[in-house]
Formats: sequence, structure tokens, C-alpha cells
Amino acid sequence: MSPTGGTGSGGDRSDGDRSEGGPTTGGESAPGRYRRILVGTDGSATAARAVDRAVGVAAVHGAQLTILSAGRGADLVLDREVARLADHRVAVTTLATRGDAARALREEAVHGGYDLLVVGNKGLHGLQRLNPLGSVPGRISHQAPCSLLVVKTT
Repeated sequence: MSPTGGTGSGGDRSDGDRSEGGPTTGGESAPGRYRRILVGTDGSATAARAVDRAVGVAAVHGAQLTILSAGRGADLVLDREVARLADHRVAVTTLATRGDAARALREEAVHGGYDLLVVGNKGLHGLQRLNPLGSVPGRISHQAPCSLLVVKTT
């Protein structure tokens, strides 16, 4: 793995040609291949399963992977993920943001030109977990600008 970019505002972005409802088909990628994958993590063990799945998909597709964490401690969460993934051979960038995770993932997916967004099915804390309509995957699924992979993490 070669971490590039670190945390920050997103850095360089490439908006490849995109087909309706599927992976990017422009550039030098073969049709049906993902080129840019975004995964969210809150640093939990269940979120690590979603990150691991995103790493696997990125490896198969030869895709660029961005790991996003939102809120307090996002930089520390991302530093731990980069260290945990040190032996993987996938190009990874990280992005720490403030605020709501679902909103941050959706906005980055739009502005970053991603063709796959990966999230775990669990990861909320407290009373929000009792309301599945308030979950990150539930909120993202209605407004995702690209394909969405919800990883069963429990």
C-alpha cells in the first residue's frame, strides 16, 4: 500500500466518464471496472470489515481507494487504518472531515467522482441504532451519486 494525500480537503480529483448506474467506463479502465472507491469508517471493528471489503474490491479492480472518517478523532481513526493496511498493495488516500458521516460521504462521492461507495451496515451508537432509517447506509442509499455496497458487518 502506498498512502498518498493524507488527510485534508480531498486533493486531486479525477471525474472519469461514467455510465448510468454502473462502474466507470471511461479512461483506460475496462468496462465494468471500478476506478475510484470511497469507504467510510468510524474506527469500529465492524467498520474495519467494510474497509477490508473495499480494499479487496479495489485490489481486484485496480482502483484508487479513499478512506473517509468524519467527526472527532477522524485523523486518529485514519492513521490507525493506514497502519492496519500497511501490507496491502492498494493505493489509498485518506480524508478526515467534520460533521455528519452520511452527509460527508455523500458530498465526497459527488465531488470526488467516485463510482463505488462502500459502507458497513452497522456503526451508529446509542439510540440512533434503534432507527434503521437514520443509519448511514439508509440515508446514503436514497441520494448516492454512484453504486453503493453495503457490507454486512455483524
